[in-house]
Amino acid sequence: MDFFAEQDRARRSSRWLVLWFAAAVLVIVLAVDLVFALTAHFWSGAPISDLKPNFHFGSVAVVLAIVGGGALIRIIQLGKGGEAVAQMVGARAVAADTRDLLERRLLNVVEEMAIAAGLTVPRVYVLDREQGINAFAAGYSPNEAIIAVNRGTLTQLTREQLQGVIGHEFSHILHGDMRLNIRLLGWLSGLLGIFVLGRLVIRVGARADDIRALIPALLLGGALCAVGYLGVILGEMIQAAVSRQREFLADASSVQYTRNPEGIGGALRRIGGWTQGTLIAHPHGESLSYMCFGAAVSRMVSGLFATHPSVAERVRRIYGRRMAVIEAEPPPPLPEEALVREFAAPARKLRTRAALDPAGVVASVARVTREQVDLAHAFRSTLDPLIVAALQAHGGAQNVVAVCLLLLEPGQRARQMVLLEQELDAPAFGNLVELIAPIEALGEARQLDLVELTLPALRELPAEPCRQFLERMGRLAMIDRILSLPELLLYTLVEYRLSKRVTACRMRSPQTLPRLSQAAGLVLSAVARASSRDTPLAFAEGRAQLAARCPAIAFAGEQADDAIALRRALEQLLFLTPMDKPLLLRAAVAAVSFDGSVSPRESLLLRALCATLDVPLPPLLASS
Repeated sequence: MDFFAEQDRARRSSRWLVLWFAAAVLVIVLAVDLVFALTAHFWSGAPISDLKPNFHFGSVAVVLAIVGGGALIRIIQLGKGGEAVAQMVGARAVAADTRDLLERRLLNVVEEMAIAAGLTVPRVYVLDREQGINAFAAGYSPNEAIIAVNRGTLTQLTREQLQGVIGHEFSHILHGDMRLNIRLLGWLSGLLGIFVLGRLVIRVGARADDIRALIPALLLGGALCAVGYLGVILGEMIQAAVSRQREFLADASSVQYTRNPEGIGGALRRIGGWTQGTLIAHPHGESLSYMCFGAAVSRMVSGLFATHPSVAERVRRIYGRRMAVIEAEPPPPLPEEALVREFAAPARKLRTRAALDPAGVVASVARVTREQVDLAHAFRSTLDPLIVAALQAHGGAQNVVAVCLLLLEPGQRARQMVLLEQELDAPAFGNLVELIAPIEALGEARQLDLVELTLPALRELPAEPCRQFLERMGRLAMIDRILSLPELLLYTLVEYRLSKRVTACRMRSPQTLPRLSQAAGLVLSAVARASSRDTPLAFAEGRAQLAARCPAIAFAGEQADDAIALRRALEQLLFLTPMDKPLLLRAAVAAVSFDGSVSPRESLLLRALCATLDVPLPPLLASS
């Protein structure tokens, strides 16, 4: 999978969807105009041809206001991204320190898949009242996603099958389907507005005492309901056509990620034999059906209106032949000791790769393999118990981030420790000190993964403690009044992941590299200065990757040390077009590895830069 090409495809698909929805709205506009014209004719007796142009303009304005307003209201309601969608169906966020063994297993599977993909760990939700086997991913961008699963998904699937379902949802995240889904939800709400208007007219008319007012109101309301329902049908046809193809791709991607068709295939076969199927009983379940792993509602329809291919067809494509369903009896309950052993699998040596080729690194973005999943499982399973306990607590997660910042600048550690001792209470400071040795033993190249694992707990912080934590990390990084590039990237990454304002900014239109040449030159200069003693040569190697697309890019000199300017540049580059981001990534890789070797610090620097720019770079190919 070419991540950047898929992101660009998602953008182009959005444009086609806009055109299709515009066509649907045009049909509704013409139909409503006809309804209004017939109503005016019935009411006044005047021929339709005598109606003035302003009458038709008015009906068009009414339809556009209703459809556009309905879509805008729903999109604003979902402005918080995936969390708003999860809350809409009554899902509960799984606490980072949950003691429910099935929820713990779910968190571990999600964390392992996120590490393998180079993504931030999505926040995880459970629909406690739903016994069907289903799941969905939602959010505006890959690093702001959530994953929600039914309780039945936890109780009715093995770990292997659960991993297949989560791999399917990660495919939706990595292929850019989530933002498209949220837009679909908004547009469909707009199309539903005409139907709602028709019902309102009927209700108002039903209260009229005068039969002369009642009949036109009922006719007008009924006609609007019919037209509105036509709009909903057209919208659902468009929605279903998109959804079916994306489901096949996500199934295939899950097999690719795990190299195990029994994972996703076993889950689908289990669904075929489970009486609850994939149903979601919540009233909003139907509107979210196209976002889900399986159809959330039972419908006696197929073909153009089916949001998902049949389970049998999906199974056939995975196995290459028909397969029997798996009987719906739950798997034998796992004793607590066995389940814990499943989490703490035997340690594996973490392998690394030495060479970094710019084109190869770009090709590896979001390309999850079984090797990476196994590596992530090994990394997660061999973490020191002190680190594991810290990751599940608010205070412990804050300490982990603080230690990772400490390790970036060993020369400033003594002063940083004094600051932390002053600001933390004695038990918290003692816990932080205990974490230094095991985190340092992981090596710099893996510290970014550790920071990403802190985010589920950090996201649970209330607003004020979160603000205090970020301010403390800022003081820690600026203890010497100089913010190095690794410190800036790590701090900015955590701030982005915890900041609500960044989510709101995702709606900005993408920018091309030539328009952001100054920002690109500044960041590339900073990378060259941070990774090499021969800064001009490192920058020249990186610039060569951009010369054809952006010849105006220039070395920024000492300005590359300006933390404020760098932050501004990173914020701008976050909105690079999907086809320009790989060019910037190739330039950064060329600057980092121009001397033929990549240190753990440079690996951390490269991955932190990618994470800040919403580019999911897997750890295996970025390690040296």
